[in-house]
Amino acid sequence: HSHSHNHAAEEACAEPACTDPTHDHSHSHNHGSPTETTATSRFGIGNFVFQARRPFAPVRLQEISSLLPTQANAALSSALKGSPAAAAAAAEDATGSEPPKFLYPGAERARQALRNVVRSKGFMWLAHSPPAACFWSHAGTHFEGQVVGRWWATVPRAQWPEFQAESILKDFAPAPEGGILSAKKDHGDRRQEIVFIGVGLGDPAVRKEIEAALEWALLTDFEMAKYEELEGEGELLNQIFPNGLYLRPAL
Repeated sequence: HSHSHNHAAEEACAEPACTDPTHDHSHSHNHGSPTETTATSRFGIGNFVFQARRPFAPVRLQEISSLLPTQANAALSSALKGSPAAAAAAAEDATGSEPPKFLYPGAERARQALRNVVRSKGFMWLAHSPPAACFWSHAGTHFEGQVVGRWWATVPRAQWPEFQAESILKDFAPAPEGGILSAKKDHGDRRQEIVFIGVGLGDPAVRKEIEAALEWALLTDFEMAKYEELEGEGELLNQIFPNGLYLRPAL
């Protein structure tokens, strides 16, 4: 059994906000608030982790990812290459037409809040494919999404590496409590857990704008109910929650 979304028994990762799937995260997951560091006080560098226990609607996440300060967005360019949308965008660039309109009403505020993000990375859960553990990776001017394996919740317990079981279970959701960021039933370790690092991210107002944009991309209560009803029906979920993002496949 090959499973690339793992907590390898290597030297533990010392970065408090790291969610890189190749690092060991056997420490307790307590990333709820920005960490005060020398970088924060000297350079204004801050970080926070966006966490949620319901999936993103891929189409809305595509819009939010386009607001990142990137020049190379592999998740968008690969998905749109050769499409009517790409042709229309090229025509607009050539004619100097107005930039495309966004569905998210706070798009410009979110763009301004995201402009000083220099690194963001972490696990993401997309509605079109319940088994797929995906990874958000943004550094500087480059962004891409990747499938890193399957969520452990979809792997029979007997196939879990015995020495990693305790660490794996730490990523499982607590008893469902409801609320906009939660699911109403247990979805195991499926989650959004994305760390943002950049200048000014210690400012609560900046963090609020980024969180609001990401929350807008999550499934609504109505969509979540439909997702849970059809969770085992991959083809139907693909129709209801079409994915326009290119996700690099797992190695």
